[in-house]
Amino acid sequence: MSELGPEAAGELMALNDAAYPLTAGPAADPTGAQVVVELADPDVITLGVREAAPGRQLVAAASVRVDPDQPGVADVARLVVEPGRGRRGLGGLLLRAAEHRLPAQVGELWLQVCPADENSLRFYARHGYRQAHRDPDPGGTTVHLMKPRDRRGRRA
Repeated sequence: MSELGPEAAGELMALNDAAYPLTAGPAADPTGAQVVVELADPDVITLGVREAAPGRQLVAAASVRVDPDQPGVADVARLVVEPGRGRRGLGGLLLRAAEHRLPAQVGELWLQVCPADENSLRFYARHGYRQAHRDPDPGGTTVHLMKPRDRRGRRA
């Protein structure tokens, strides 16, 4: 596992497109500029796991972002595992590692999930996230999940 920088933007976009084909395509972020900005942002921690074999392809990644306006809050901005590599512990490993690297003052972690994504809802529940609220949006509904941490940076 290693931290990812802006040079990994293309790989991260390809991984995201493979895992989430319905959100991929030119309208999403055709140049990858948004991903490059995310990877260069000092408030964002992005970790990746690569294959051990030659080529060292990126197979999983996670990003957490400390809210600069609320330093006690962080958002899980991205968690993606290559199709076919799920249920091997990579997502949980990355999520725990990214959470562990957050500053100690972060007391809450937040994320958003589509209510139809039952696998993600179960995954995050296993990792201590609970539903805080649901918001209707133009595409349906968004479930907001929250996980408290104690001030030493560990799960509450």
